Amino acid sequence: MNLHHTILSDVDRKIYSAIGLSRSVSKVWGIKNLVFYSEQIVQGVVLPRPYADVEDDALQMGGDYVIGDDGNYKFVYSSKNPTDRPQVAEDAALLQLKVDYISVIPEGVSDEELRRWLRARKNNVKQAGQMYERHLEFRKKHDLDNFLEIYKPPELFMKYMAGGECGKDKQGSPILYQKAGCLDVKGCLLSTTLEDVKMFAIYQAELLLSKAKKYSEESGTDISRWIIVVDAEGFGRKQMNRHMIEFQRAVATMLVNNYPDRLNLVLVINYKRVFGILVSILKTFLPAESFEKFKMLKNKEELLDYIDADQLPVCYGGTLVDSNGDPECKEWILPGGTVPEENYKTVQLDKYTEFWDNVKISPGKQFVTSLEVTKENVEIHWEFLVEKSRPIWYGVWYVKEEGQEWLHKIRKWDGKGLNSGSAKCKHPGKYVFVLDNCTSVATSKSVRYTFYVNENVLSSDLGEHCFSESDDDLGDDEMEDDKKPSEAPPVLDVTDSLKDD
Repeated sequence: MNLHHTILSDVDRKIYSAIGLSRSVSKVWGIKNLVFYSEQIVQGVVLPRPYADVEDDALQMGGDYVIGDDGNYKFVYSSKNPTDRPQVAEDAALLQLKVDYISVIPEGVSDEELRRWLRARKNNVKQAGQMYERHLEFRKKHDLDNFLEIYKPPELFMKYMAGGECGKDKQGSPILYQKAGCLDVKGCLLSTTLEDVKMFAIYQAELLLSKAKKYSEESGTDISRWIIVVDAEGFGRKQMNRHMIEFQRAVATMLVNNYPDRLNLVLVINYKRVFGILVSILKTFLPAESFEKFKMLKNKEELLDYIDADQLPVCYGGTLVDSNGDPECKEWILPGGTVPEENYKTVQLDKYTEFWDNVKISPGKQFVTSLEVTKENVEIHWEFLVEKSRPIWYGVWYVKEEGQEWLHKIRKWDGKGLNSGSAKCKHPGKYVFVLDNCTSVATSKSVRYTFYVNENVLSSDLGEHCFSESDDDLGDDEMEDDKKPSEAPPVLDVTDSLKDD
């Protein structure tokens, strides 16, 4: 070999061990690697062969490291498998980014920090530079350097947000728990603002970064990412609505744009099929690589593959308790819950219902509105708000050739707050929403409502029943006689909506 550089051999693998490299059967002989090398052989590529007089370790993992004249590492890349090598394109893009945006990049920003933005834009220097510029504006606007000292989470969030930071994984990364089934998204949005929600998400991200920095200093290793454990216990059709989608879109977009390459893993436990639908919807507006980090675990015991028992709460199969001895660690992982409607803000309700339709229903009358469903297996949703919190009856029926049948049987709403519901539509056709004031002989009801089709949610995945926030009889109306709505769908021309008489 005609080389012009000194080559050093680490026979005892002391450096190898010092930088954290190890041996691995699964990573070396994984299916992807076998497929890769098979394809190389088919293409006629000559694979490296071991030297006859050298005892090699086929299970040894490797990496690429550059050490400067000062003895410090200038470049560190630990391979995840034998085919994983650093991309020269990223190094070239980094140099170009530092040249093109020299007036933008603050002094002291590390190369690894800049690489995050390049990875987020697949080494497109212009896009990465523009993304980083926008982040610097975001950083200045929210004073992120001092954010944890100046921001005080709203009391409502500390009571009803579900989840929190607790412990670290086996790689030393901080863990954020999210209890999806315990989060009242609608209540939070109607009691605060979407901007408040974003600010709380920034708070959580900055808290995770501060913990990552702390763990790095304690361990002497570079820890700059976090993992999320999503507990989907109790997540069902009630949460699967546009409030949840609006909430997730706002928070996820903010995190992707300002905290790129910080998420290492998302571990999901206690999930049902409806949670998978939410993930599918998120895929429509989040980068594909984000979902490569999702791992749907069969049971909570599998968390121990990623988190040591002393860092995992007892309720999830570990041994960790908080200072109060609580196995759910509620000191750090907020339990969530339903936000009381007295916390709803009038201005938020007005903004939320701004584009809804309005109708005034006279005593003894009905109001009906319909929509055409053109596809099989979709969901229809309704929401309504009765002014002055007056009770009203409501239902949904399906118009068939041979007549009409209830899809969501007529029932009573006590008028307190918002009513939200959904129903599955197996077949295309006309679906009718009815608001019934027939039990009142003297009082008109003013109602704001919306009735729409959500084609993103396939009802075939959601079970056989309707969901509504008023599935039980809620008591008597201000009835002045013994009338109640008919349990049979009325036979009428649903194109004509009855309003004031």
